[in-house]
Amino acid sequence: MAFNHPRLAYDPFEIARSADELPEHILISSGDREPRFSDEIDRFVLVLEDSQRMFVHLQHEGRHEDAAWEGIMDQVLVFLGDAIRENRTHVLD
Repeated sequence: MAFNHPRLAYDPFEIARSADELPEHILISSGDREPRFSDEIDRFVLVLEDSQRMFVHLQHEGRHEDAAWEGIMDQVLVFLGDAIRENRTHVLD
């Protein structure tokens, strides 16, 4: 997010601020050893909070690497399982 300069229509900050329809389940993951990204991620979390969007922010040790993913994979799978289960409940209603 810190080095991505998308056109306005694809800017995650603008989408989170203005989109009426966002996914019901948003997962953000960030490493504690990525200081150049932390400000942008913190800013994005604030935008989601201000827009009253539901989301999960998993901050893990390390960088964006396999070992970091291994450390949070159980939480990611629970998040995905909950999202799938909730989606199925909505479809069946």
